[in-house]
Parts: sequence; structure tokens; C-alpha cells
Amino acid sequence: MKIRNGFVSNSSSSSFVVLLPEDVEKERPVDDLTPYANQLIEQGELWREEIDDGDAYDRLVESLTRYVVATLHGGPDEERIVVANNEKVRAIINEG
Repeated sequence: MKIRNGFVSNSSSSSFVVLLPEDVEKERPVDDLTPYANQLIEQGELWREEIDDGDAYDRLVESLTRYVVATLHGGPDEERIVVANNEKVRAIINEG
């Protein structure tokens, strides 16, 4: 078995699609993640590179785990959180 330390050029990363409730503002605690959560809600997506604190992205994903509806695996520079269009997702669920 080979073990490689350091950067691996073909490594993959994950993006997360979240379906946020309409009252997400009420549920969100005020802490050091608040600016990033606000940015996610305003932009509809948030890339790992947009967060200065390397640990904050992982903690934000963890705090949103219950809202994740899909995980997308891609290349090494494709880590982001995307907010799903609530109306479209509800329509798909209601059709099924």
C-alpha cells in the first residue's frame, strides 16, 4: 500500500447543497460563523476560499448538516455550500 503525504493533484472534494427553512434567521445562533452564514444566505452559495478561518468552513458545514439534501464530489477546488431553490425542491417533493 502506498501512502502519499502532501498535495495530491487528483484529489476530490465535496460541495453541499442545502435546503434552508424559510425561518432560518430565527434558528441561527449568533457566533463567529454568523458573517459566513449571512454571506451564504445573501449570495446563495459560499466557497471555502471565501472564508479566512480554515476551520470555520468545516464548522459551518457541520452546523448545516440537517439541511443538506445533496453532496457533490468534484475536483480539488470545488468545495462550496449551495442553497437550493426552496420552491423548486418543494415542487419536486410534492410531485413525488
